[in-house]
Order: sequence, then C-alpha cells, then structure tokens
Amino acid sequence: MIDTSEKDFEEAIEKTLTGGAQDWSRHEIESFGSSYQHYTKRHTTYYNRTQCLDTEMLFNFMYTTQPEMWDKLKEQRGASVKEGFLKRVISEI
Repeated sequence: MIDTSEKDFEEAIEKTLTGGAQDWSRHEIESFGSSYQHYTKRHTTYYNRTQCLDTEMLFNFMYTTQPEMWDKLKEQRGASVKEGFLKRVISEI
C-alpha cells in the first residue's frame, strides 16, 4: 500500500533534493537540460529565522562561486566585508 501521508511526501522531496532519489528521478531532472545538483541537508540550528538564511552556506557559496569578486569586495570593504555584505543581502530579502 502506498503511504500518502505528509511525512512520506516530505521524505520523498528531501530524498530527491539531496540525491537519495531513485535513478529515474535523476534521469528525469537531467533531461530538462540542467546538470543534476544536490541540495545539502543541514540541521535547523544553522538557519537564522531573523535573517531568513543560513549565513555559513551563503558565504561558502560566495567563496566557491565568486572568489574573484569576493576578493575584490574584501579589498574595498576591509575587515567589515562580511558584516556589510550580510546586511545588504538581508535588506534585499
């Protein structure tokens, strides 16, 4: 019998996003022309409700995807670069 509970649905979504899904899901996602990327499951304590984000993941994303831009921003803003950047992101959310 198929479990149609909300908990089962949530688990299915989580498995798909984190890469724990069946092969057919991976194939289906790849067929839309984008490379298959995994989401990272993190404990809720990393998420700041006031800021509406996970700051560690935000900065890891910046360091990984835009290292030259981050270095340039550090040169311009100095020691307060993280604080200023975070303030700007939060104001945009």
